[in-house]
Amino acid sequence: MIRSEGLSSFYRGYSISLFTIPIFNTMYFPIYEIVKSRLKKEMGWKEKQVRLYSLSAGISGAACNIITNPLWVVRTRMQSEILKNPSEDHFKRKYNHGPLSVAKNLNDIFRNEGFKALYKGLSATMVGIIHPIIFFPAYENLKILLKNKYEPQNDGKLSNSLIAASTIIAKVSASLISYPHEVLRSRLQFNQRLNISLISLIRQMIKNEGFLSLYSGFTANIFRIIPNYAIIFIIYENLCDL
Repeated sequence: MIRSEGLSSFYRGYSISLFTIPIFNTMYFPIYEIVKSRLKKEMGWKEKQVRLYSLSAGISGAACNIITNPLWVVRTRMQSEILKNPSEDHFKRKYNHGPLSVAKNLNDIFRNEGFKALYKGLSATMVGIIHPIIFFPAYENLKILLKNKYEPQNDGKLSNSLIAASTIIAKVSASLISYPHEVLRSRLQFNQRLNISLISLIRQMIKNEGFLSLYSGFTANIFRIIPNYAIIFIIYENLCDL
């Protein structure tokens, strides 16, 4: 990539990521806590119950994915455009990077392909809700387990190292199970002419490329999400303790 496209190729889609990821997380955590609080109040569910964490995570994930899906479509297109046309001039003409880049790129997709194009890959994204449904119960219970084992003397507060450990273990475990949805989502979002059901795409990939094609890019993804989520959850937990 460095030799043929330059160092900047590693940062394709970075501008949209700076916009999308904070929006997603800013919505996700408050919705998760609100839903969890309501379930505890209305249903009488208690902490440590898997159903409490799973349903809260599933509802918040569904809401945030529906709202932000158009932004993920733009990011996928920006990161993958090189596969269609290797010209840097072509990329700069097609994807604006100015202050209004997000609005312009969304408008271009809407104008050229229609409203439905902004929700390409949503079916795969919704399947991906299995990720937070696995992650949050694992994370919440790991926090309790690690605190009781290593820091029983601390009143309610977990050290940053144990927050990071809980996050990493839960994230890697959830990713092993749910990762294929990211590959499927990217395939659906990238190809403008691909109109195929999720099940048909899965069958086609397994038949033509083998089962492991569903885990394409998994290693790179793990190296991305481990520091990312460790930092996010350390900040989140410390803010909750203020």
